[in-house]
Amino acid sequence: MSSRLRGTCAVIALGFMLVSLRAQEATPAATNPPAAAQPGPAVTNPPPAKPPAPKPAAAPANPKLRTWKSVNGSEIAAEYVDMADGVVKLKNKDGAPMQIRVGNLSPADQKWLSANYGEGTGAIAPPARSNSLPTFADGKWKGSHAVYLHPNFDAVMAANGSIAVYPKADGKRTGKALSFALSCFYVNTDMNPARQIGRPVIQFFTPPQPRKQPDEILLKGLLDDD
Repeated sequence: MSSRLRGTCAVIALGFMLVSLRAQEATPAATNPPAAAQPGPAVTNPPPAKPPAPKPAAAPANPKLRTWKSVNGSEIAAEYVDMADGVVKLKNKDGAPMQIRVGNLSPADQKWLSANYGEGTGAIAPPARSNSLPTFADGKWKGSHAVYLHPNFDAVMAANGSIAVYPKADGKRTGKALSFALSCFYVNTDMNPARQIGRPVIQFFTPPQPRKQPDEILLKGLLDDD
């Protein structure tokens, strides 16, 4: 083989080598495909939180407590206990007793005492029904038709004509009251055995006005026939 031919073959071989090297550079290196994501544990919503336990209800406030105010402006929350000889007895929210002269209370408190536990304004509440009596509308005898005070007892007539007698010792009520109902009874001999039948009041005719210390009380009306 001539030297020219050998040179030509070497050039061709070198050209193939260069083309092969360039092709390898242009071809990206093979990479492994990304691994498929593995499923994780199932996600579940947490159970709803339990509502907090309800708080115990607060003890109701004493409905008998009221705010008392003196003439100099001081105030205290206390419960009315009694009133006598111009002195009102109270009990504070802790149960401790206390007392104050009525004249040292504010005009509003003095008016409240008179309307609820004093002699009242003299206002009269009309009868609620035909078989009831008019009563005092305010004061310590509110709801009563008549009152008779004695050193040994108090007698109070209610709107339905019943009478409660309260025994007293040393000027104060003691023991249980005696009750007397305003009604009439008859014996029904047609029944076997014979039976006592009551005849309640169904109507008062022109009842008298409420009174204190009455000498007598005259009532007229109708009784139930049955």
